[in-house]
Amino acid sequence: MKKGILFILSLFLTFYVATAIETWGVSKNRKNVTDFKVVTMPRQTTTAVPTATIDPNIFVKASVDKPEAYLNEQIILKYDLYTRYDTRYEGFVKEGRLRGFWLEYKETDKNVPRETIQYEGRKFVKATIREIILSPIAPGKYTIEPGAVRVSVVKESGERQEMQLKAKPIEIIAKDLTGTEENKGQKKTGASIFPAEESNDIQSSPNFNDGKPGLMILLDVSGSMLAEDLQPGNRLAVAKNALKTFMNAKPNIRIGVKVFAKEVVTVAPLTDGTKKSLQEIENVQVGMVKDGTAIGDALLAGVKELKKNPARKNIIVLLSDGANNAGHIDPLTAADFSKQDNIAIYAIGIGKDGLVPFPINDPVLGKRYVNAEVNVDDETLGEIASVTGGKFFKVVDANQLKDAFDFIGIVLTRIYKESASNRL
Repeated sequence: MKKGILFILSLFLTFYVATAIETWGVSKNRKNVTDFKVVTMPRQTTTAVPTATIDPNIFVKASVDKPEAYLNEQIILKYDLYTRYDTRYEGFVKEGRLRGFWLEYKETDKNVPRETIQYEGRKFVKATIREIILSPIAPGKYTIEPGAVRVSVVKESGERQEMQLKAKPIEIIAKDLTGTEENKGQKKTGASIFPAEESNDIQSSPNFNDGKPGLMILLDVSGSMLAEDLQPGNRLAVAKNALKTFMNAKPNIRIGVKVFAKEVVTVAPLTDGTKKSLQEIENVQVGMVKDGTAIGDALLAGVKELKKNPARKNIIVLLSDGANNAGHIDPLTAADFSKQDNIAIYAIGIGKDGLVPFPINDPVLGKRYVNAEVNVDDETLGEIASVTGGKFFKVVDANQLKDAFDFIGIVLTRIYKESASNRL
């Protein structure tokens, strides 16, 4: 009897975990706009993202509390969902582009606040689905591209339908305080351009002055790297194997390794030779950093480390399988800083788009798989590489990843030869 009860409980736990993972990704924030309780539903079998929908009964508005701001002054960006349907908010299917700002994502309440309002003579339910604090880091005119969200609604037919909603762009003017009355006798305040180092981010790496190029590896360790759409093993295992093969073939390069999810952590500082990096990569795993994908912060941390190596050319290799949804800097802003310091970014988008298999280790039934939807932001990764004079690689198997590293190895060899001839 006791074994039977335990078996039933195990089946229930397995189903619960499987359903939770299946709704992970853009579905992890799914909420009902009517009562705002967190709900879980099986994903649809299709992986296609619907085109942006124009419907007067449901839309998303992005707004800021001020259209102009001085450098480091805070601006609040809000995303509000307006609906007249029974609606479930499923999260951002495409993250916004916030180039030129220091960012602070506000935690989203599980019980999304809502209110019933009159809008253009009609009654809507309004819900604030995201808030971000922006601080301009350079003067100029900026256009915020808010991105797109996914919702599912029940219309007159009674069937639930998936929709994608896009907010309109917003323009912001950032003004410099220099020379203004407000600035006289005042000290500029605000966040540093470079994020604070983590406690284990080693500060003792030497300040090289021999002109030898440096290579910084930025490896995504967010939860989606456990997907097993690449073989052998999961995405992270395939990436680690490719990195080790690459470093074993070039034992004398100057290299460092950082991993990132919601935060950035240095696992091996910039050092001559690959021995230290090879040792530390063995210990890299999903879960060592709080989950999220802070691509912009990772790039900026890589730039900061490579600034210790004043070579004519340095390289960053970024491996990620997601889209920037955390951190304090937009990836394209970080790419702009990388370009200023003559650091080329070679971005690798690892993994297939759409539904991919994730493993579950069940105590009774053993290992099994469920599908979850993950989409790589190839567009942003490609632009990051293009801005800095690097290259973007889309890889969906281990051979393509090897080819990407072979190409990067050729580029690195050429840069080393040019650097050596310049030092003669």
